[in-house]
Amino acid sequence: MKIENSPLKICKKCQNKIINFLQTEYQDPELIKSLVIYNIQPTNDDNEQVSLISPQFIFKCQKHYFGLFFKKNLKINSFQVNMKTKTIILSTNLVIKIFKQTNKKLTNINFNLIKTTPEWLSTFSQSFELTTINHNQFTLSKKELHNYQANLFNKHQHYFKTLFHKANQRFIIIFILVLTLSFGLGIGGWQIYKHLNSVPTHLGHRININNDGGDYYKAQGIIQNTSSNQLRSAVQHIPNLNPNLQSAINDQMTILSTSDSLQYDGGYHLMKININANNSEIFKGSTIITMNIKANKFDISMLDGDFTHDNTLHIANIDSVSLLNALKLLPNLNPNLASALRETGIQVNNINGKVINDGQPHLITFTLDANNTSDFTGQLNCQLKLTSDKFDISNLKNDYTSSPPVKITDTSFNSLVYLITSVSNMASQLIAVVQDPHVILTTTSPLPNDGESHLLKVTINANNTLAYTGQLTVTLKAIAGKMDINSLSQDLTAKPPVVEQNTNPTSLRDALQKVQGINQTTLNVLKESNLLISTHSNLPDDGLPHEIDINLNAYKTLDYTGTATIKLMTKTSKTDITNDGGNYTSYGNIISNSVDSPALIKALKQIKQTNPVILSAINDPKVIVSTTSKLPQDDLTHDIVITVDASQAVDYSGVATILVAMVYPKTDITNWNQDLTSSPSIVEPDLNSNELLDALTKVVGLNPALKNILTLSGVTITTNLSNIINFKIGKTSFLFTGGAEQALGKAIKKAKPDLFKPIDFLWFGKQSLKKIYGGS
Repeated sequence: MKIENSPLKICKKCQNKIINFLQTEYQDPELIKSLVIYNIQPTNDDNEQVSLISPQFIFKCQKHYFGLFFKKNLKINSFQVNMKTKTIILSTNLVIKIFKQTNKKLTNINFNLIKTTPEWLSTFSQSFELTTINHNQFTLSKKELHNYQANLFNKHQHYFKTLFHKANQRFIIIFILVLTLSFGLGIGGWQIYKHLNSVPTHLGHRININNDGGDYYKAQGIIQNTSSNQLRSAVQHIPNLNPNLQSAINDQMTILSTSDSLQYDGGYHLMKININANNSEIFKGSTIITMNIKANKFDISMLDGDFTHDNTLHIANIDSVSLLNALKLLPNLNPNLASALRETGIQVNNINGKVINDGQPHLITFTLDANNTSDFTGQLNCQLKLTSDKFDISNLKNDYTSSPPVKITDTSFNSLVYLITSVSNMASQLIAVVQDPHVILTTTSPLPNDGESHLLKVTINANNTLAYTGQLTVTLKAIAGKMDINSLSQDLTAKPPVVEQNTNPTSLRDALQKVQGINQTTLNVLKESNLLISTHSNLPDDGLPHEIDINLNAYKTLDYTGTATIKLMTKTSKTDITNDGGNYTSYGNIISNSVDSPALIKALKQIKQTNPVILSAINDPKVIVSTTSKLPQDDLTHDIVITVDASQAVDYSGVATILVAMVYPKTDITNWNQDLTSSPSIVEPDLNSNELLDALTKVVGLNPALKNILTLSGVTITTNLSNIINFKIGKTSFLFTGGAEQALGKAIKKAKPDLFKPIDFLWFGKQSLKKIYGGS
């Protein structure tokens, strides 16, 4: 590659840039030889022919543009090349575009890393020495040179004029946008300022709620906290609330607060709620409402977390899940705590203590955290005694040779179980472990059938059992012969009752197989076909648990002999309560203010003579207790017919009818006084009981409970006012009572008749209009 007699000289720095660029971009020496450097003259003419020649890159040296072209491309488009000046005319836009691209490429080249010039670039590097301008190679006349310079100046002037014109247009547009945005923000800010600082024009006509509060002891609400919104939601559910106060509460500018603390004990407590409407545009003043409030969460920290006095529990591992399961098994667990333990968000933290496999209880402490649950809150520090769920038998006594020998038929598994459970003074843990179905019993000692006593070494492997671990080899005496079941007698009456229909042998066998705690050897004996099973106990069909004695006779079996008696609790599957009702009216009156199902169940439990079957049945949630009888609020005794329907229950059937005596206590209305003089006047022709009743039913604001009492028989309504006068002058009403009417009559006599023509008189009681006018 060489410079084709460029009329302008390229500096050494630009020469190095070109060399480094070619070294990076073009690795083929033959390709470089086909390149040539020409001067570039930018023009604003965007004619398509101008862009037929495209340089590989463009650089700028001494305020002039130079381009790197392929010779073949110049040859094809020679009409665009000035061979005399070695100049190519290109579009200004194209020159700027390629110039920028070239600058990016040159910027990414690390020239410091390029130390040597490859041999195939040496020719190109030397060609820059030919860039000395040779004025003898071409000549221009002064006129041609003048025209060329003038043309070039005009093109540059037009280019920069167009550039500055576009920049000026952009500046004007941006200035207008900024000005419009500032104007809009100013107007918006002013409107917001006016809105925030404006004073409603109707504040002088706001409704005063100072006297609209009251006590609503029967109203109940459940809230999360004592914030204004929570208190608002509670108050909004109060029935018969003053309409103005209800509207004020619904106004979001009204603030509700309380100085009473919210108690998280699961119960309702009276709370005074202050309603402040002074910030409202429609209402003003403040008032207080008293109602019953309950927290929606129960705080478990108020409970007792000491469970060491309860029965010791067994546990396999000391972790959160195991501790929660252990707590659930505690007897007489607080209902709130039992519900909290069922929450998914309950957590166990700060576990301290260790359980050793020694069968002894060990103290474990931990913290129960309910703050992440939906219905509970707080933390409870708990402590309870836990025994390892697995007992290590390897340290137990293993020598029982001093105990009397036991007869067994052979050394099979069942015989070994019988042997260990029948040896006197055998450890209770070993008796229990050999009855686990996963225990492994082995022996290598022979048992000859010679009627003599022999020592047997039996290895007990408890590692696979549920409650035990370890291995122990015990030594004991055994004699070959039938196994005596006399030692299998058990008292299992403390275990849950089993359900059976009757006491035939099949049912008795089934009962023994279902009862908890039965000896494993007994279960093996039950498999004998010739075993006799009987009982002399009765099983009443009342659904209640009854103790029965089951006798086992093994004399006719092949491997066993003797008898055993098993005691257990049994009941029939369903109890018919149809005949368990009765007349309980002679057992006293039951005080109640309701005849709903909970009140009826409570009444039946209060009567000590209630049939135990009924008492047991009404605890079943599927047993329906109801009545169609009414209980008037008259403090008199009434017969209430209670129906106990057990048709949908699991353990009971039938429908029982019970007659009880109930009394609804009278309500004391002594403190129910009301001042309704601010209510609109009521017009009645007289002051007798009927007219007073009519007036009370019409007056606005009367206590609803008092209005209900008015309809009861025996209510007497009287007044100590003998006469009342209500007269109206224009739109103003006046009320006179007692002797005020005489003063009014005298005033009327003395006054001019024309003055009292617009007076509208209403009179009541025994006073006549003639008496009011003083006889005239």
